[in-house]
Amino acid sequence: MTLSTGNDNTAVGNSALRDNTTGQRNTAIGLQSLRNNTTGSYNTANGYNSLIANLSGDENAGFGYFSLAANTTGINNTAVGTSCLTANTSGSNNTSVGYNTSSGNFSGSLILGRDATATANNQCVFGSAGTVAGTVAAEVNASANVWNVIINGVARKILLA
Repeated sequence: MTLSTGNDNTAVGNSALRDNTTGQRNTAIGLQSLRNNTTGSYNTANGYNSLIANLSGDENAGFGYFSLAANTTGINNTAVGTSCLTANTSGSNNTSVGYNTSSGNFSGSLILGRDATATANNQCVFGSAGTVAGTVAAEVNASANVWNVIINGVARKILLA
């Protein structure tokens, strides 16, 4: 660790928090977790290469092998699962749970289930075309209040009462 003024950091594992200089209150557990972090603070990385590329992103939590691995400046992301949000570099405020989920650098999304992928900002995505997260039944209703979501890789509208 090349710490200069950061404080209250914890690093466990080879090269964990290696380049940290002023980042504070970070926790890195696992080989190379938060390795490139220099100024980012309040991050938690648990797992091999978790948040490895983070430079200045704050308040991120990556749990699992390669979770949030490409994140450099994104803030307030939570990734739980192997290869979860691995390509996100600058997207913020995403919550993702499941193997190989992706935010595509969008922000404000809730992404759940294996291979689930957000395709725009502020989406709620359940499952993917290849991994079904549930069934969808159609019925007729006249309400104009709907919630646009992606379920099993297909755009849907959920009726709100």
